[in-house]
Amino acid sequence: MKKTDYKNHLQAHFDNLTIREITTRTVSKYKQYMFDNGFQLASVNMYIALLKRIIRAVCPKTNSLVTRGDKIIQNAYALDMNILSEDEIAYLLQICQLKYPAAYPVLYLSLSTGASVPELLGLTWDRINFEDNTIFLKYFLYERRLVVNKGGTAARTLKIDNKISDILQKKLKKTNPTPGDFVFKFNSPKSSQQYFERVVLRGLSIQLGIQRLFPSDLQHNFANLCLKQNIPVTFIQKSLGYYSLANFVKIYKNLIENQEKEYYNPLYEIYNKTGLENAEK
Repeated sequence: MKKTDYKNHLQAHFDNLTIREITTRTVSKYKQYMFDNGFQLASVNMYIALLKRIIRAVCPKTNSLVTRGDKIIQNAYALDMNILSEDEIAYLLQICQLKYPAAYPVLYLSLSTGASVPELLGLTWDRINFEDNTIFLKYFLYERRLVVNKGGTAARTLKIDNKISDILQKKLKKTNPTPGDFVFKFNSPKSSQQYFERVVLRGLSIQLGIQRLFPSDLQHNFANLCLKQNIPVTFIQKSLGYYSLANFVKIYKNLIENQEKEYYNPLYEIYNKTGLENAEK
């Protein structure tokens, strides 16, 4: 294959590999390299997204890492997101609770708090506070390794609702774990990440008849739901663990713009509340 300029930028991480040799395993090694050098999970995902766009531009039909569909993404930083409707999300949760009950809390927590699946899989019992219903995310599970969340907002405390708190408390009483035990374990020979992605999410995608879901899609749908409900973007940014609002907007610019209307008048409600419009007539 003809050499391209992109390779000069990736050579430090991919040595002399050609495009056809950039496999999932190679990307996995690249991610681990970035984690070991102190990069946050959100930042690494952004770099992977840029890598996908570079590959798509150079060789759009030969690499399976590029995209899951034929979407045209105008924002250069935008990730390949599988955004579901509210009905699809409700059905997703319902099916998961029935078919994969052990994985249901992970799905629910990611969609309701913005925590990533790797962060939730790395959660231990001593980092849950049932008195104020919070979880503290300091680590994330990558393959079979715990990686520390480095940076300002990556390590964060998130509020959980009473429903999921009750489920976790019942699990705590039933299993009687040590404080350092992982909260979420699955009865499978696969690693927790592989089971959740390749069994749970893949099975749910087939069940719903939708494009395949990946763990990061849960965070994207959390962001989309929050934006549709006019929840402040700073809250969404902090919940997802983005260090700066600028990086958050880079990734979710398309979703943010989807919520825009054609016309806004900030004086409209003031006129209605104060009766100024009638007074002027």
